[in-house]
Amino acid sequence: MQLQAALYNPVHCALLGFSAASTSLPQGYLWVASGGDDSHGQVEIFSLNRPTPRSVKSFSLGSPVLCLDYIPEPSSDEELETQTSEVLSKIGNTICVGLLDGNILVYGSVDTAAQCLLTFCNPEGCPVLCLKHSANFLFAGLSNGKVAIYNRKSEEGLWDPDSCRHVVIGCAPVLKLLRIDECVWASCANQVSVIEGSSLKTQSFEVHPDPMVSVTHMVRAGGGVWMAFSEGSSLRLFHTETLEHLQEINISTPSGQKAVCVTSLLICQGLLWVGTAQGIIVTLPVPRLEGIPKITGKGMTSLNAHCGPVEFLLATSSVLPQDFLKRDSAKEGADSNIESEDKEATNSSQESLQQADGSSQGEAKAKGVLLQYHLRSTSQLPGKVLTGRPEEPSNSTQESLEHSLEDGSIYELSDDPDVWVRGPGPSSKESARREKVTSTAVISGGKGFHRLASSSNSHDSSENTLMVWQLPITV
Repeated sequence: MQLQAALYNPVHCALLGFSAASTSLPQGYLWVASGGDDSHGQVEIFSLNRPTPRSVKSFSLGSPVLCLDYIPEPSSDEELETQTSEVLSKIGNTICVGLLDGNILVYGSVDTAAQCLLTFCNPEGCPVLCLKHSANFLFAGLSNGKVAIYNRKSEEGLWDPDSCRHVVIGCAPVLKLLRIDECVWASCANQVSVIEGSSLKTQSFEVHPDPMVSVTHMVRAGGGVWMAFSEGSSLRLFHTETLEHLQEINISTPSGQKAVCVTSLLICQGLLWVGTAQGIIVTLPVPRLEGIPKITGKGMTSLNAHCGPVEFLLATSSVLPQDFLKRDSAKEGADSNIESEDKEATNSSQESLQQADGSSQGEAKAKGVLLQYHLRSTSQLPGKVLTGRPEEPSNSTQESLEHSLEDGSIYELSDDPDVWVRGPGPSSKESARREKVTSTAVISGGKGFHRLASSSNSHDSSENTLMVWQLPITV
């Protein structure tokens, strides 16, 4: 089975709040879609509400899944009629699934129920390559160069198949859709068209000089959009309003590879995450503030890599219970302080990310903060338990089924006093003025797993594997 798409479904069940006592992962569910031949597709749902992700539900479909889109119920500030808002609040959050046979399925996203609420096929009968929603419309990028647009049914709140309108983007497949405020950007070959949300008027501009090269990925960062292409290792930045080309970078240098192709793209916590066909993940710093997100810092590459292309990169985030830091500091603070923990982390863990020029950012640790991450994994997509450590014989069958945990460290400069670091928790005075404890993790999907710094053979290179990169807890 080939991994095709993934999405994060935040948890909405209050009864699951207890699970935060045993995990610092973002609460919620992970949907992973895959496909085999043209007549079979599968969706696997993983729970992130335990110390290690685990599969809780799986269902098959009659066609490979090509794309997913999570649609939260509208907030009060979105421009919807009161009657429609009331209907949608009853339906709740939904997940749209685009299939190779042209069908679009709409599921209710109440935890793991996954009830199919609506099924319809686009009039063209073309494969649905990408999906993106706005408050009132659902956009579907098709393989024939068109975008199908559906309105909501005011009486039901679901999408109306009979309201379908088409916008012609080009002759090549529409590979990616990106929502920018009230507009949707659609990529087709080496061009991008900006579709206005209400009038559906389009404005197109060229983003690559070679007409044989296609835009495969687009992510927004502040006032710009980063794009990746079907060929080459370059990333290009364009202004969201003027559509001006602002910057171009080549990731071949930081990744240390000669022929690098970008297979996934993500913006998360001030970093541009780039997945490559070689299985390596590259991170590049981008400004967190609104503005032009030009890259000026050095890139870093992962030492933990997939054995094949990084099929997707997905950000997950949720707010943890207020007393999370107190619980964690009570367990760790009694036995160690910040200095001893920093020393332990430096000595016992291997760097997951390293500077492009080979020098460790750890040398600059005195100027900043040592940030911790945990590399987690799951073997529920067929394969052995993922671990970066050598296998050890065990007589316990249960132990062999457990997921592994590998500690690592990211050396970063950080002057942000609100970044939480392992060690004694915040004082009661600080706790009183801080309202949220946020957990964020990035999930990558691909074939197998191996450590680039290790001479050992790769692990399960033919099996689908998920890696969870937990970022520093923020308060």
